[in-house]
Amino acid sequence: MELSPYERLNLLNQFLILKKIDDLEEGRRSSYFYNVDDLEPFIDTLAHNNEGLFKKFFDYLEDDSVPKSIAVFVDDVLKMYDRGYSFYKNLTANEKEQFGDTAEEKMGEERVTFYGFDGNEERSYYSTCNLIVNDYKEHPDVHYAYNSKKFPKDVDSHAHMVGKYKEQLDKYNKYHGSSEVLTLKELQDIF
Repeated sequence: MELSPYERLNLLNQFLILKKIDDLEEGRRSSYFYNVDDLEPFIDTLAHNNEGLFKKFFDYLEDDSVPKSIAVFVDDVLKMYDRGYSFYKNLTANEKEQFGDTAEEKMGEERVTFYGFDGNEERSYYSTCNLIVNDYKEHPDVHYAYNSKKFPKDVDSHAHMVGKYKEQLDKYNKYHGSSEVLTLKELQDIF
């Protein structure tokens, strides 16, 4: 990858500004992709015009754009899990038991829990989901599997999920088209 002197200087200034902002305000992370300590090699690479290493700080960028169909699919899956969890919460105690809950474990609740997409193998799905959930703050009522203070809604399943979600979505669309309310039997079939 080649950068013109202007592009190189502009990018160098951006990294220096990020470093300065982080240095001024402790605990603030101004750079989404880098830890402030990681900026120094990028600054040196740009300053010395080492074109062979430019790729290292562009690695986080996707080479291709994400197709619209993936964004629509991810949003549809999130809507399905949003509705599924909502209907689960409104089940009677007897229905929840039929759905898989016991006094000791909430297996039914686990069935309508959203695990996300594989961050390694389903990258486009994962990154789209992360944007929708964590940046755009959509679908707050979905029951997310991974929650922590650092990552309130971690959507990396660490396992392939697209195939499962496609099957679930096909069933969901079949039922959703005929009624706004999902029955216990439909929930069991979908999830």
